[in-house]
Amino acid sequence: MSRRVAGVIHRATGVDSRRARAGLEWRFQRVFNLLAFPDRNIWRMGAAIQRIVELNRRHRFDAVISSGMPYSDHVIALAVRQLLRLPWIADFRDPWVEYIHAGTSAGRLERRLTAWTEAAVVRRAARVVSVNDAMTRRFQARYRCVQPSKFVTVENGFDPDDFSGAADTRAHAEFRLLHAGSFYGRRTPATLLAAFRRFVERTPGSASRARLAFAGRVGDHVASIRSAMPGDSIRILGQLSHAAAARATAEADVNVVILPNVPGGELDSTAKIYECLGSGRPLLALVPERGAAAQTLKQFDGVWPCDPDDVESTATAIGDLYRRWLMGTLTPRPATAALASITRREQTRRLAGLLDAITESRRACLAARSDRSLGGHVR
Repeated sequence: MSRRVAGVIHRATGVDSRRARAGLEWRFQRVFNLLAFPDRNIWRMGAAIQRIVELNRRHRFDAVISSGMPYSDHVIALAVRQLLRLPWIADFRDPWVEYIHAGTSAGRLERRLTAWTEAAVVRRAARVVSVNDAMTRRFQARYRCVQPSKFVTVENGFDPDDFSGAADTRAHAEFRLLHAGSFYGRRTPATLLAAFRRFVERTPGSASRARLAFAGRVGDHVASIRSAMPGDSIRILGQLSHAAAARATAEADVNVVILPNVPGGELDSTAKIYECLGSGRPLLALVPERGAAAQTLKQFDGVWPCDPDDVESTATAIGDLYRRWLMGTLTPRPATAALASITRREQTRRLAGLLDAITESRRACLAARSDRSLGGHVR
């Protein structure tokens, strides 16, 4: 379409068609993005529903499950549920109405659409799953007219096989801190960088022995990371495969998790927390004090919690971890029953139980309906 319009502009004004097309394409893309609610993936809705219907003819699905974000997955599942009349589990990996990375640019209409669409999902789903109890309680409070039992917690988890044989517990020549994860929105490395620099400046000998590494997408923070300190004390590893990231997590002396101290952040409990716990290595957790992540971490030893905006407390924690490393007392955490409860196998068992419950309920309803129909026919 942009090519045809560019051709018309060229014939009418003499403007180079390639230049006109480039100018049109970014404008079309902007309009495309503005109209994409709740996100750009909504444009695949028609193709997705068509494919699901085709597959259902062959396999006769018993239930629907959607997991978001992207939240368009829930909108597509809502349409599929209405079309096929199947029980449905809506799994929220992140809050929707209170998504912390949405920013403040959303207008009143978009906020209203988000609230209305989330409410439609909650009403139609047989179960609404959240990744932590804080999110579950927030759903229950927002939808008081809905049975509280509809809202269920199935946490993130870790796979023990990811760390099988990967952990390196030998003494290292360097004290290694690792942040494995991406920075986007209001999640930034600013506090960690300032704290690490402060720790090095006041800890003799640490400049040549302490290393801070970032694995994953660092986005617009490349320059600030590279300029934080001279030399190679801070490194950017780039994106790693899942296996390589798990190995790096298991071999770090200390892993670092960062969650921003922003409105809605109390509901966030990133999957990285569970993977760091599963690695058995000490964890420096820059997370909101009253948030869901902090509540989860209280169950485990070997965690150094800090406020995400407190440079001094973070620098002090790094210094404490470094001294323990020097003395050889920074040891791996032993496996506990609490860890066993957050494996992906256990969380999958819980989700499977929910699927069994809603499909058995549907079968019972269909059987009762059939009985009533037969009874009426006999009469």
